[in-house]
Amino acid sequence: SWQVSIDTTSLLATDMMVLGLVFLKLGDLINAKIYLDRQIELLKQADEWLYLPTGLNYRARYFITTKEYDLAENDLEAALSISLKTGARFEQWESYLSYTSIYLEKGDKRTAKQYLLKALELPGMDMYKFRDSELDQLKSALGTVSASRKSSKGSPRTGNR
Repeated sequence: SWQVSIDTTSLLATDMMVLGLVFLKLGDLINAKIYLDRQIELLKQADEWLYLPTGLNYRARYFITTKEYDLAENDLEAALSISLKTGARFEQWESYLSYTSIYLEKGDKRTAKQYLLKALELPGMDMYKFRDSELDQLKSALGTVSASRKSSKGSPRTGNR
């Protein structure tokens, strides 16, 4: 009950995000975009930086689906920037997985593999099982990927700008 009385904005934004993702899953791209955009705008207007990276990561999924990779990367860059500043590892993980998908779809397996390694190297993320199927597909598409291999040369967006 405390969240309903205090955190109504993030709850409404989350509802919009879920609706957008449902429409995306159903193939209704028009309504998916409407709801995903609304939740981003609501979070920005409320100056709600805790949930904004989640919204940006999921709107990036819309852009990946519609093959608007530049727009997806803009959202992912913003989400990753906020996540790196706040230490939100889960959102970093989500961003890295989405970057992996983008570069895999673009045919750049080298960069895709670098992002997948960054995702796999984040501590504690292996306990989130809901994306295991996707992770298995990405690993399969990219060949054997080991999280124990640290790569500092040429690694994409680490936050060390």
